[in-house]
Amino acid sequence: MDFRKITRKEEFQFSQEVAEDQLETLFRHYEIYEDEMGTEAEKQLFRMSYPKLVVAIRRGRLQILKEDDKLVIEQIVGKGDGPPIIYKELSGSARIQDASSGEMGESMEVARNKRVYSLMGSLSGLGMSAMINLKGNDLSIMECLGFLFLST
Repeated sequence: MDFRKITRKEEFQFSQEVAEDQLETLFRHYEIYEDEMGTEAEKQLFRMSYPKLVVAIRRGRLQILKEDDKLVIEQIVGKGDGPPIIYKELSGSARIQDASSGEMGESMEVARNKRVYSLMGSLSGLGMSAMINLKGNDLSIMECLGFLFLST
């Protein structure tokens, strides 16, 4: 079987333009610009995360809104039968928790993932363990958001 020929035809809840507009709201709010990122690794994470987040928004699994000059990010988990994850504004306290989440001797990838899970757990108020327990697409969406936040 040639897996490159497997495609998924689906009808999205939102257009490509709506999804890109929501991400632009996020990027402008946090002043995230690819050309201003420091390292090639950060740029690569940005390039990897962007299309995944577009698809998540188009499927209705992620919503990014600006309300009263505050950013609201809501992730619908699973089939939408449970409560959504609401991520608060990126803050210094979340960054402090994020900075203490790595251990000496870990691979860079493991340390980065711990930082992402810790940061997103802090932003959601659910803690790192809730992020660790996400699976599949829910985990991927959370990681993509975390990679973007770490690059700011």
